[in-house]
Amino acid sequence: MRTRTFWIRTMIETIPRRLRRSAAGLAFVFLAVPFPLAASHLPVIPDSGFEIYPHARLFYTFGDFSGMLEYAGRFEDTDLEYRYQSLTLGGYYRVHPNVKIGAFYRLQLNARHDDDWIVKEPIWIWADASRRLEHVGILDITPRFLLPFLPGKSWVASLKTRYEYNFSNSQQSLLVRPGITYFWIRDREPLLNVTAQYALYLSLNFGAVPWYRQGPYLNVAYHLTPNVMLDIGLSKQWIYWSESKEFVALFPGVKYPNNIYSPWIIDTGIIVRLP
Repeated sequence: MRTRTFWIRTMIETIPRRLRRSAAGLAFVFLAVPFPLAASHLPVIPDSGFEIYPHARLFYTFGDFSGMLEYAGRFEDTDLEYRYQSLTLGGYYRVHPNVKIGAFYRLQLNARHDDDWIVKEPIWIWADASRRLEHVGILDITPRFLLPFLPGKSWVASLKTRYEYNFSNSQQSLLVRPGITYFWIRDREPLLNVTAQYALYLSLNFGAVPWYRQGPYLNVAYHLTPNVMLDIGLSKQWIYWSESKEFVALFPGVKYPNNIYSPWIIDTGIIVRLP
């Protein structure tokens, strides 16, 4: 007695070989569809280039408190489009001769986040954030220590630790930035500050990696007058993009390839201290 398996095999063998190959090919294409679709919807990561971050800071000091008002912007991406802008208000309080703590409020415009990569049929685009205002709360602690054993005895080490909470999307981040500064003093007046730092930005509740940005930073500040400084900095940054929620929902298990953007950044501006 012939079994059910025998009859199934017999039916398959009666199908022409060429037709069977076509069916197998169609099955392969059907199974592979999500992969080319996902690849066609990946965000465009700009090639490494230069970005420019201008800023202006005003400090007003009385006693152990120092108030600060800052305007900052960014010429971003390889086309140097002026997109991001922010206004920060707050201040530092000296709780110890070597330690300052700070609290700030930042209003920022046109900040881009991972989840701004969205589908707008039939294409994927970056969401327009040109009119999106975001509110950010900042807490800061910065200890500093003199390093008298180094040549010149004008070296200061610091460790800035800054927590940020974005009230608009509930994202939390932590900046850890160790650094060392040399003060060039002439006739008992500071003339030039040279600072080397390494910044590590930690993502506390977002992204696919524990950090989303890092890189070394070199800054030179020139004391134009006792109350006015001009500064310029150069940094190499590695910025990590993570899969947006919309992308994960449509292509579960697919990761962004080559998701690191590594621009050179020029940071330049003016610092005014009153009184």
